[in-house]
Amino acid sequence: MGKRGTIKTNRRSVGENLLRAALEHAYYQESRLTELSHQEFPFPDSTRLVDILVDIHEAIMDELDSLLTELERNPGDADSQRDAEIGARRFGYLLAFLHDTLELLEFSSRAHLSQASVHLIEGLTTKVRKRQFILMPAYEYNYSYRDIMAHILRATTEAFEGTHRRIRTSVNNIAVLSYPNIYRENVLANCLLGHEIGHFVVEQSGMVDRVMAPVQFDREKLERLVEQYKTQRVGPQTTLSEFLSDEVLRLRINKVATPILKSWIDELASDIFAIRILGPVFIFSLGRILLTLEEMDKWSDDHPSARTRLALLLDQNTKLGFMPELKSVKGDDAKIAVEIVAYFDQVQELVTSRREAGTELDPFRMLMGDMLNEAVNRIRTSIIEEVDQMIVNQHYQKYFPGTMTDDIFVMHESLSSFVPPCDDSQGMPGDVVSILNAGMAFMISGKEKYYKYFKSVGVRKEVEAEMIISQLIVKGIELSYLERRLAP
Repeated sequence: MGKRGTIKTNRRSVGENLLRAALEHAYYQESRLTELSHQEFPFPDSTRLVDILVDIHEAIMDELDSLLTELERNPGDADSQRDAEIGARRFGYLLAFLHDTLELLEFSSRAHLSQASVHLIEGLTTKVRKRQFILMPAYEYNYSYRDIMAHILRATTEAFEGTHRRIRTSVNNIAVLSYPNIYRENVLANCLLGHEIGHFVVEQSGMVDRVMAPVQFDREKLERLVEQYKTQRVGPQTTLSEFLSDEVLRLRINKVATPILKSWIDELASDIFAIRILGPVFIFSLGRILLTLEEMDKWSDDHPSARTRLALLLDQNTKLGFMPELKSVKGDDAKIAVEIVAYFDQVQELVTSRREAGTELDPFRMLMGDMLNEAVNRIRTSIIEEVDQMIVNQHYQKYFPGTMTDDIFVMHESLSSFVPPCDDSQGMPGDVVSILNAGMAFMISGKEKYYKYFKSVGVRKEVEAEMIISQLIVKGIELSYLERRLAP
């Protein structure tokens, strides 16, 4: 037998393999970014975000190339190997994060969106100096908002361990607003996007911390919670009172209650914002969801109960003048106005009704809810004043009762004639919010005409007829938008 030779290999190190895998992922993302740069988006912030992601992607490529070059220059250097492994994982996590953001952008292109919902956002933000929104459909049954730029800047800062010359850190916040994809063409349901815009405005203003600053929980209600807390068992024969003093329990309850109150104020302020810019149609759309999808008093750390939210909105519906204005309508339109008022009176009856049997909360949560609601009621005026000031400062447009009654009955007549409600009482392109409130009015008092015309027998056929009404409302918004754009 001959002399056994030595086998030479070009086996790569772990660090080099990881870097090459990260680079491969980055190359795939580069092609996605190129495709996105040629997409048509309804809002300029989508294009701006693509540009930001391109900068981040190029910075990642620079870092990965640099690490790989250093490793190839010093293949046996332990520090270079360690830096390569850490860098590959760190930038790999950032690339995974960018993947999710790219997916978000892909679904925010015009091809995936309802134009009526785009026009709704445009209509609500007509005078806002800087529109900072991206709209997208969601496959979960929920309306939501998130500040995407805050997440991006946090992720890039962690990956690069600071800032990078290619990455702009002084960019404005961008809010991603999402709606359930099943409501793609249901623009009345998508009025709830007004609430999500409210979240963005409330968060940017810092108002929640301001209105919460003077809050102290009611002493008597807090003591009741302490007593209830002390009854909780930690064993067969032992309760918390044997281990913790009352003062410790008070501190613990405050620690639990404060973030819940903060979330509740955020939600209620966003509700107030929405009714200010949308009018009664917001209560109509929110009520249809809250009253059918959950119990009136369902507990949540994130949201006040449906009862609390609707009670506040119905109170505002009257104090802002919408219900008094409808009650003052005379002549041929009075019947429609009376039916709208009756509808909201029915919602009011549901809100003021007693809890149904079997829906009681546990005693601790009932007491907690009472304490939080009492705290909210004490600062309600401050919340409303802050929201009103935010609307003025951010140049959002309030919707007024007089505008509502001037416009909705003319638009109601259009729907009654199977015509899109695109013009107001002056024959001018209709206000988007008035079109929505006219749609609400017709759904309350008028849809039976469609049932009769389309011979809709049974719930399914009635829903099909209502979808035709919804399509006409969508078309009314689109035509109004075109009329405004084409006006000399």
